[in-house]
Amino acid sequence: MPHPSRLRFETTRFGNPVIVFGRFRFNRWSGSRGREVRWTCSRAGTGCRASLITVDNVVTRTKGTHKH
Repeated sequence: MPHPSRLRFETTRFGNPVIVFGRFRFNRWSGSRGREVRWTCSRAGTGCRASLITVDNVVTRTKGTHKH
C-alpha cells in the first residue's frame, strides 16, 4: 500500500482530479460514485492495468502492476 505522505492529490489543467504517486499518475475513473473512488493509471490506454481505490481520500486497495 502506498505511504500516504508520498501521495499528492492535484488537478489537471482542465480541472480534473488526479493522484500523483512517485512517477505515476492516476485519473479518477468516471464510473466512481459515492465515497469509494477508483483511480486508474493515466497510461491505461496503452494497456497499464494498475489502479487505486480510495475511501474519503485514503487509499484502501491497490490493484495490478504498472506495465511501463
